Amino acid sequence: SGYFDNGYMLTGYLLNLQPDTTYYYQVGDESFGWTEIYNFTSPPKYGSMTSRGDLKFIIFGDMGNVAIDYSMHHSWDFGNEGEIYSINTTKAIKLFTNGSQDVTDAVIHIGDISYAVGFLSEWDDFFHQIQPVSSQIPWMTGIGNHEYSWTGEWKPPTSDVSADAYGNADGGGECGVPYNFYFPFANNNQAESNDADYNPNIVEPWYVFDYGMVRTIVMSTEHDYGINSTQ
Repeated sequence: SGYFDNGYMLTGYLLNLQPDTTYYYQVGDESFGWTEIYNFTSPPKYGSMTSRGDLKFIIFGDMGNVAIDYSMHHSWDFGNEGEIYSINTTKAIKLFTNGSQDVTDAVIHIGDISYAVGFLSEWDDFFHQIQPVSSQIPWMTGIGNHEYSWTGEWKPPTSDVSADAYGNADGGGECGVPYNFYFPFANNNQAESNDADYNPNIVEPWYVFDYGMVRTIVMSTEHDYGINSTQ
């Protein structure tokens, strides 16, 4: 409970990067200080392999978050203590990205991202939790019911799909707005979505991205994906 200051959302675009090159960066300014120095490696040239000779992605769905100090917060799991074991997921991914166990080029998180479901502070917890990974490799996402589900969303026009499969409250009233705000790359109409303040009737949260010789197509099953649909 209590007031939560949204703060500021800063988006930066890195242009003219050389392929398969390691870059070092900091975030901050002289007034408020700087973060530690991080690094990331840009993708290989389109259609090419990395200089290591392979490409590796970690792909999974569902995760959630746990409070930074492990205090209780709204959750549908573990008696309002959050998705406690999600911290093991991010720690394991870190081991497979920093060379301790292996090296990974990108994470693809396909839906049910933070389980914040309307509690904005839990998005902060989520980003704090994934920061050791997402500060170094791309954390690509796909929208799920816990980011989007709302009363006005599309429902499959068939009796073969249970009515319970497409609920009205799974997103806690977020309607996809925080998700699309925090992951502005994860839609097919970025400029239009931004101009519309991520109105759920405007955003098309499906997209394609290339990483070297791998093309990934991200779909949304929360939107019409039938023949002749926009998606």
